Amino acid sequence: MKPHEFLDDDTRDELAQHVLGTLSPARSRIWSLHVAACAVCRREMDELLAVVGALGELGPQREPKPEMWDRVLERVRASESEPGSAPGEPSPFHRVLERVDEDAAVRPHLVRSEESGWRPTGVPGIELRTLHVDRANDRATILARMAPGASYPAHVHGGPEECYVLEGDLWEGERRMSAGDYERAPGGSRHEIQTTRGGCLLLLVSSLNDRTV
Repeated sequence: MKPHEFLDDDTRDELAQHVLGTLSPARSRIWSLHVAACAVCRREMDELLAVVGALGELGPQREPKPEMWDRVLERVRASESEPGSAPGEPSPFHRVLERVDEDAAVRPHLVRSEESGWRPTGVPGIELRTLHVDRANDRATILARMAPGASYPAHVHGGPEECYVLEGDLWEGERRMSAGDYERAPGGSRHEIQTTRGGCLLLLVSSLNDRTV
């Protein structure tokens, strides 16, 4: 997200959810990074924190039932999952990662170069090979293979992304990455449509919560 000149209602509502701690961990990390760089949102958050603190003094001094907070979070997350309410759709790469074996993150494993395991992503000309998934820390290590002329849609990173070009070329607009080039994109940043002219093989370490734009 870029620094704001003003806040619309939707942005103010999501910032309030960040203050209350009801956003997903990935989205909350994006807001934490953004607020540090956005004076408008920082002032708004300070005001919200003051209001939240004052509200805590108004009610009766009674401990809520242990299950109350779980019920509040359940209702908030249910509303966030309604069609059209989330900003974008899960990226094609990470829809594939959702089907990865949960136990792979907690046991030693070796991936041989001659083994199969390439899966279609749903994007023409792009296949994915999972090397490692760590759901607890929102990280995945993957190989991405793009055929000549293939394009990957614009997306926002749910966390930091590291990209190392093993073979071929990768373009974003007029910027070219070639074999041996490395890029790190911070969480909350955006990649526009990425294409390859001659095909490429990428090593990626990224969040499980990227969203298409």
